[in-house]
Amino acid sequence: TFIPSAQMILTDLDETRKAESYGIFDFLKGIGFMPTGIIGGYLTEEFNYIIPFILSFIGIIFLIWYLGEYFDEEK
Repeated sequence: TFIPSAQMILTDLDETRKAESYGIFDFLKGIGFMPTGIIGGYLTEEFNYIIPFILSFIGIIFLIWYLGEYFDEEK
């Protein structure tokens, strides 16, 4: 759900900032995905295999709330 919405936001930028914004976005996305395997493996080994899924579900609920709260339709 994150990637299509981010692409829509980046598409609306002017031509001079579009390439720079795509580069920054891809860099931050890559940095953000690096520790996920380590964190998921640690949670699976230390606690239970279901814990990463529960935390992902909680994150999705938070994301839905955030998008609904801060990106309301124009009235």
